[in-house]
Parts: sequence; structure tokens; C-alpha cells
Amino acid sequence: MELEWVQAFIAVAESGSFSAAAEILFLSQPVISKRVQKLERWLGAKLFDRSHRRAELTAAGHRAYPPARELARQAGLLARAIHPDGTLRLALFPAADHYGFPRLLAEFAASHPGMQLIVEERENTVIPALVQSGHCDGAFFRTMDRDLPEPAIVLQEDEMALLVPEALECPAGERVPLSLFSQEQFLLLSAGTGLLEASKELCRRAGFVPRVGYIGASAGNIVRMVRNGAGLALLSRQVAHSCAGAGLRLVVPEPNCTSRLVFCPSQAGLEAPAMPALLDAVRRTAMRRASS
Repeated sequence: MELEWVQAFIAVAESGSFSAAAEILFLSQPVISKRVQKLERWLGAKLFDRSHRRAELTAAGHRAYPPARELARQAGLLARAIHPDGTLRLALFPAADHYGFPRLLAEFAASHPGMQLIVEERENTVIPALVQSGHCDGAFFRTMDRDLPEPAIVLQEDEMALLVPEALECPAGERVPLSLFSQEQFLLLSAGTGLLEASKELCRRAGFVPRVGYIGASAGNIVRMVRNGAGLALLSRQVAHSCAGAGLRLVVPEPNCTSRLVFCPSQAGLEAPAMPALLDAVRRTAMRRASS
């Protein structure tokens, strides 16, 4: 039996689908399916009922899940025993640099030379499942949810903003009705950022369905398109502020919504020797930002 078979089984069981598990483990769906099949052959039992839209655990699958989780946990403890000075596997969402999170980690690593940080950039919408499943020790991500698990630390709140060409006529003022832009073409961030549905919902609340001309994961590409006259960008305010420059103007629309930028350790990560020091550094950063 291979540990990767067990990890694939856990990911499918917790996400409810082979495709979602593939995203969590950064593998293709056929690879996930093969790994689960190998585990099923080794155990001599079917672990999932594949006749439904969701991958539902069979009776054998329900019995296998608790020991599989414990096996994965013990494997993590074994790895940490080999690296007692501390190793943390962290996930980071792509726009994290706009909020200073890579700098936070760089400063932490510099002040703790005995620790090793392994940081992987992942799509924002995938990260909560990585934390839940223990496939990372902790993660920085954006959430629209008001209810967060107790270990999560809120580092910053952010709202939405429009980035428009400077030549576009619109009322002056801090807040501008989003409905005034109903005839414009919108350039939106993709679903993986966690902001696509939020952006569309703001337009619906403003009384119109947005005419979407482009959807992409890179704010930089979208900003360049705005500068070239391809449309208006609806971004998080911090990202829009970071990207604004010559020929562009930042407008805060109404209605609006708030997202929260958080760090959340996984349950497995809380057992890592290096985690208390990182949580302390994150809390100090959150306190400084709250008081500034």
C-alpha cells in the first residue's frame, strides 16, 4: 500500500468528488481515480458508490475513513520527527503579494533560520479544502464568509473597487452608484479567485446583469486591458489600488461587499513544532494593521 493512495481516498471522501480531489492534490482526475482503485484492490472492497453525481462512501468506505485519516496524520508526525527544527507547508493565494503576506513570511523565515517554509501558490477557492484535509499546515486566503473556524486569524478586510480609464466620465466622490456603469463592458477575475460570483452579485444588486468581456486569473492582465480601453475592471480595492497608475482611476462602487484576508492553520498544522511561532508572528501583524 502507498501513502499517496490513502491521500487520494481521503481527498475524494472529504471533497465529495474525484475532480475536486484532483484540484486539492494538484493532480489530474485520472491519476486520482487510479490511486483510489489501487487502494480498493489492495483492501478488496469498493470505497465509493460512483453511480451518483457525488462520490459517496460505501459502508466499507465509511469504515476505512477514520483509520485512513489517522494513518495520514501519523505519516505527518513521522516526517516532523525527521525535521525537529520545524518545517511548515503553507498555501498562498495568488494575490497575496498585494497584501504583504510573502514579505511577512520572508521576515519570519529570516528571524527563524532553523525552520523551513515550503510555500505553494494555489487557487483561492481550493485552499480551504487543503486546510480542512490537512494537505497543508496552514494557508493565507480570501474568504467572503463571516463565520470562520476558531484558529483563523483575520489580517485585513477589503472591499471591491472599479478600475476605470481616466478619460471615462463619472461623478466625483468616494462612492459612486455601480448602476451608472451598466452599459460598460466588465473585465472580471476568474472563479478560482473567489471574486467572480461576488462581482456578478454586486451588479445584480445594482439592477443589471454585467456584460462580461473577459474573465481571467491575472489582475495584471486585466489592468492592462483596462488601460487599452477594453472595459472596466472590478477588483478587490487593495489590488486595484496596487495596480492603478497613469491613465487609470479607482472608483469605489455602491453597493459593495467585504472580503476578509485570513491565515488559518490546519488541525495537522497545529501539531507542528514551528506553528506557534508563526501564529505569533501572524497575530502581531494583524494587531499592527488593526491599530494603523
